[in-house]
Amino acid sequence: MAAAKSLLAGMKILLAEDNATNQMVAVQMLEVLGASVVLAEDGAEALDMLRAQSFDAALIDIEMPKLSGIDLIQIVRRSEPPLCDLPMAALTAYVMANQRKAIEMAGADGVIAKPILAIEGFGSEVLTAISARVHSIAQRAECAAPNESARTPSGGNEDIDRAVFEELLASFDTAGRAELLTKLREDVSTGRNRIREALSSADMVTIESASHALISVAGIAGAVRLATLCRQVNGYARSGENRPPEQTVDQLVEAADRFLDFVQTYEGP
Repeated sequence: MAAAKSLLAGMKILLAEDNATNQMVAVQMLEVLGASVVLAEDGAEALDMLRAQSFDAALIDIEMPKLSGIDLIQIVRRSEPPLCDLPMAALTAYVMANQRKAIEMAGADGVIAKPILAIEGFGSEVLTAISARVHSIAQRAECAAPNESARTPSGGNEDIDRAVFEELLASFDTAGRAELLTKLREDVSTGRNRIREALSSADMVTIESASHALISVAGIAGAVRLATLCRQVNGYARSGENRPPEQTVDQLVEAADRFLDFVQTYEGP
């Protein structure tokens, strides 16, 4: 439980949920995970809050009065920046294939099934949604400026968004920052090693688990290329058909090593 307390540390999250019990459980979990929570009891109230305040992410119940979750997500995605780029995950008890497709087409960055049972898993799903939106924004920026691909806006390493990384660090005090850097280094090292070792034995369960965990870690820390490669590897592992290409895993390991070197510059000698 101690590790869970830092997953969403410093984040301000809007929770749009009309059921009182679900509100209580989700708010409690999010606060244990370190987030501050603003509660909206219907879709219309949630939209007003999103337009009036800044949030790091929004968790949107799909079945809400006044304005449904899907309608709310669509309105946000059609809004002007920065609101349109807000990370949003849908909360729903009905995760059928057709509904998941509708939610994804509306612009959600993830679908979290209710009931929410595991607190650390809940935190990881929220982080995965945030990392997916960060990656989407990065892809749009890359497509909008193809002639600038040789630049390194992230302080000399185009694979890492330094602004995202430093914003994450700024959420912690000095002691918390040191702990975060240590945990980042440990998590990335462990995930990299687990994936590399599991590839030789075609252990898809381990590869899927390790790459899934790294997607969240890399995304929240601005390790754009590492997060992208983790998604690719995770997709192969989940398909159950082919193991990830060795070349892709090698690229993932290389990206992890570069990120670890980057973290080291903030830790000092």
